[in-house]
Amino acid sequence: MPVVAERRGCGSTTGIEDGLGRLGELPIRTDTERNLGTALALVRGRRLTTYGALYVKPALRADAPLATVNGCWRTPLSPKGVR
Repeated sequence: MPVVAERRGCGSTTGIEDGLGRLGELPIRTDTERNLGTALALVRGRRLTTYGALYVKPALRADAPLATVNGCWRTPLSPKGVR
């Protein structure tokens, strides 16, 4: 939940509310790929949690932008083009 990121100092109340509003406007699809090797590589190589890796994996595979208000994910992912 974005509120957890806010509690940890990784996002502001305004940023989270704005992000959730924009998120509701996106054509969101679910990931059906079952190969967890990419996620494991992200956990190890980018120091993400399993949850974080599973969240960003589809965006990286599709070379698509990632919508997140979690500033803590931007630094380890910035070389991969996550904004």
